[in-house]
Amino acid sequence: MGLAPKTQTISATVFIDRASDLNEMSSRILSIGGVISVKKLEKAWAVYIAASNSDVFRKISELQGVIEIKPGYEYGDAENINNYYNMEHPPLGKYILILSMLAIGDYPDGWRIPSMVSGALLVIVTGLIARETTKRNIYAILASILTASDPIVRIMAGVAMLDIFLALFTALSIYFAIRGSWTLSGIFLGLAISTKMSGGFALIALLILAALRPRDVMRTYRDLILIPAAVFIVINIPIIIVFGIQTWYDQSIVGAISWHLRTKTQPGEGPPVSAPWMWLYGENPFYLTVSPDTIARGNLYVYMGSIAMALIIIAAARSFPIIAELTIATFVTWLGYVLIWLLGNHSQYSFYMVQVAPLFSALFVSQLWVLFENTGAIISAYRSIFSRIRRDRGSHETQDSSAEDLNY
Repeated sequence: MGLAPKTQTISATVFIDRASDLNEMSSRILSIGGVISVKKLEKAWAVYIAASNSDVFRKISELQGVIEIKPGYEYGDAENINNYYNMEHPPLGKYILILSMLAIGDYPDGWRIPSMVSGALLVIVTGLIARETTKRNIYAILASILTASDPIVRIMAGVAMLDIFLALFTALSIYFAIRGSWTLSGIFLGLAISTKMSGGFALIALLILAALRPRDVMRTYRDLILIPAAVFIVINIPIIIVFGIQTWYDQSIVGAISWHLRTKTQPGEGPPVSAPWMWLYGENPFYLTVSPDTIARGNLYVYMGSIAMALIIIAAARSFPIIAELTIATFVTWLGYVLIWLLGNHSQYSFYMVQVAPLFSALFVSQLWVLFENTGAIISAYRSIFSRIRRDRGSHETQDSSAEDLNY
């Protein structure tokens, strides 16, 4: 059982030289006055200690064989964990978690507070997207309710992971694009990419939306290319300063792209993996905990319902351009995961769906608005299509008849 930090104690993970005997070092550390307890981490080759005062750290650092002391909550028991910086993921989400740890404390509940705040904001932003597409408050409220009740959003808003931040920044980027505030859209796109590289999937969607609107090409280039790139660089400056620009480029750019395009664990060798299309109907979801089970499976009725309604109302797409834009933004962002699956990354997990789950909720209620309050427009669109088909068929029959007369 791990040692949770208490208010009357301080804690740290002490990493040991692998040439030293871990059992012997644990005993020596435990014998130091002020050390309350130790726990061995055999894969990391370290001990996690609880102590009564910080002076203990100085005494431990003087022991031969001690490499470094990391104050705070217990490190995971994994080999070389003290030198793993997770640079395949950009740093913004980690900055947010660090700020929370500094402000609140280095313990699990404190880590989760930024995710909870982001989840709450995401509920509001989803409602704003639906309000923008339908101009009706009731549909905005419904979109917020669907997002708040979506299991995958609730789960990811309760863990200290990067994906809920990615979802929030992605939703904000799409929201401002639909509103026509492209500079703000580009800023939040940069924040999304600075959280996880998969934030870049929204770039493809935004470029399509920009192409559908009459916009100056250079302004689009500024808003959706230069601004996100500048945001990304600025956020990475501390990493560049610490590790150097070459190491940063090799690990955070080249290494990150390579990491996202390859399979890390084969099916059956690690956590449950699933293809992006499986997320839509809940096959083989990721388990965040077991007994009790915490399963990363979203609102399948919303996801599949959005697909079904998109097929129904597609004929009236020209009559509802803003709904068409939200449809493109939602599905193209999701298709980014399909693309990297086809390019070789088969170790994807169902909790990735949280990036687009709020967009699906906003799209779902927007489609309901079209079906319930604009039925006549859909019927007219299909009638127009059928009339055109009949005219074309009649025209072909007339041409065929004329050709037969000429041959005769």
